[in-house]
Amino acid sequence: NTTKDEIKRFKITTDDILLTRTSETKKEIAYASCLLDEVPNCVYSGFLLKASPIKKELTYAPYITLLLHSPIYRNKLMKVSTETSRALINSDNLSRLNLLIPSITEQQKIFSLFSSLEIKITNIEAKINILKKYKEGIKKYVMKDTIKFWKTGIGNAIELKNYLFEKNEYGVKNGLYPHITLSTEGITDKSERYDRDFLVKNEDKKYKITHLNQLCYNPANLKFGVICINKYGDGIFSPIYSTFDINNIVIDYLELIITSNDFINYSMKYQQGTVFERMAVSSDDLCKIKIVTTSFDEQQRIAKVADTLNKKISKLEDELLNLKHLKSTLLNSMFI
Repeated sequence: NTTKDEIKRFKITTDDILLTRTSETKKEIAYASCLLDEVPNCVYSGFLLKASPIKKELTYAPYITLLLHSPIYRNKLMKVSTETSRALINSDNLSRLNLLIPSITEQQKIFSLFSSLEIKITNIEAKINILKKYKEGIKKYVMKDTIKFWKTGIGNAIELKNYLFEKNEYGVKNGLYPHITLSTEGITDKSERYDRDFLVKNEDKKYKITHLNQLCYNPANLKFGVICINKYGDGIFSPIYSTFDINNIVIDYLELIITSNDFINYSMKYQQGTVFERMAVSSDDLCKIKIVTTSFDEQQRIAKVADTLNKKISKLEDELLNLKHLKSTLLNSMFI
């Protein structure tokens, strides 16, 4: 039970700021937070550090919390912290940190601006999650007969080889096609994260060419969901990826099937290899998987609903990215 003395010692109000006292590395040290609303007898853990402004009438705690999250002050916090087996910051370290603080009115206005941005970001994230759950529901609907067939053998199932035709088209990196990558996010431009060109010694290395609306997947990483329909367009990527032309089925309907968790989990029965990281589902085995489909007209109707969802999700994700970029830009520029 918490005693009155302990409550008094570890009590926190809306005028106080809490910071993480220790972390594995300096990058995670001293993340700040505060109460936006008063909570009676609210106490904090001894693993946290409380900072109480000397002149509370001139300091708005939510603004100071925001200030301490800006890149320039994150760097300052890391510099004043110490590091042995773990990173550590204490009140003496914190006292060496100089803060440039405007008037209380300006502090409140700045925090209000960022608070509005955060509310918008949170609302958009919630909308995206709802739409993605709706899309997962559509995938469940599309997969229900296939799952029944896998379990009971009942149903008119057809092997994927009736819809997929493997393509092995190769080219060199000469600027004719953009260099792209395949991940759980689908096909995107090659980024520094996935750039391995410095390992390539042969300038004539052959890359695999992919085209719009092909099915692409990584045999070794199918277990992680690295499979998609190419919505990017022409490009070159690693020859370890498999690519297929698609016929006799609505492409967006097939996408719902091959990207569903049920399909990916079922495909793992075809994995081969002795080391988990290298276990793979070959293109031949992928094409052996049987699925149950519906009429072409029904496929088109379902695909149209999925396409509408994808467009809404994409629009919201662009809006979310812009808001996060705006927030990051303001954090970088307002607290110099």
